[in-house]
Amino acid sequence: MRLPFVVASIALSMMVSLAARGDTSSSAHGKRRAGVSIQVDNKGWGAVDPRQIEVVLHSVADLLLGDQSDRPIKVRVSHTDTNPVALYERGPDGEYLVRLHADRTRWHLYVYEFAHEFCHILSNYDRAGGEVSRQNQWFEETICETASLYALGSLATAWSLAPPEPGLAAHAKDLRRFFRLLITEGHRKLPEDIELREWLREHEAHLSADPYRRDQNDLVAKTVLPLFFADPRGWDAIGYLNLHPDDPSASLDEFMRHWHANAPERDRPFIARLSALLLREDVISAAPAKVASVP
Repeated sequence: MRLPFVVASIALSMMVSLAARGDTSSSAHGKRRAGVSIQVDNKGWGAVDPRQIEVVLHSVADLLLGDQSDRPIKVRVSHTDTNPVALYERGPDGEYLVRLHADRTRWHLYVYEFAHEFCHILSNYDRAGGEVSRQNQWFEETICETASLYALGSLATAWSLAPPEPGLAAHAKDLRRFFRLLITEGHRKLPEDIELREWLREHEAHLSADPYRRDQNDLVAKTVLPLFFADPRGWDAIGYLNLHPDDPSASLDEFMRHWHANAPERDRPFIARLSALLLREDVISAAPAKVASVP
């Protein structure tokens, strides 16, 4: 598949995505979801008002939450000089603790980093605890990279049309430029004449052993990205990951079947499409009964 076609395909999917979700995204009009609380610490960001950072992070959260607006999520965000991370430990009020490396008014980095960490929160990343080795953690890492790309591409357009604050409209071009830079990186391109499921058969064992093989995560993330632009409900489905007690040691086939079974009926078609792209079209046909719910 030639690169210009890929970029054009993603661009078209972005327009479809915005049309599908534009009327329900509160961030486009400067409003915030009632169930989400994001508090940004005052230190380490450089010459920027933490309240502005909160506006940007809410814009990301609102985009990814979709119909999960009734899910209460409290997040406290602090700066770090190392890699961004969502900690397994919680704050004194039960809030998620997220650390970002972005600083000053480099809003494209805030969007990119926070979308990834917020995706971990949506995916119930801490359900098994930080000490448990998870066979399919690479999949979660990959989907959260997809969330970063999706947020950059979607908000680049949303901010240019209806920014959450007037001053952010001028930064839409920075988000779009960073998005295009990332999706055109050579290591994200699937080799010619090979399907993703074939590529995955060769690399899955390595990914299971090390979920932070970023080049390979990036390739899968970019390849599945059009699915989320075409159907933004996919982000609602992420809220039903990691709920089965056997998920940490499950095979990828089993993991996908558990996800499909725990999701509501409305989200199952998306999971089936994603599963078919990664594995086989019949992988989720024998999904077990629902065994858990979102905490």
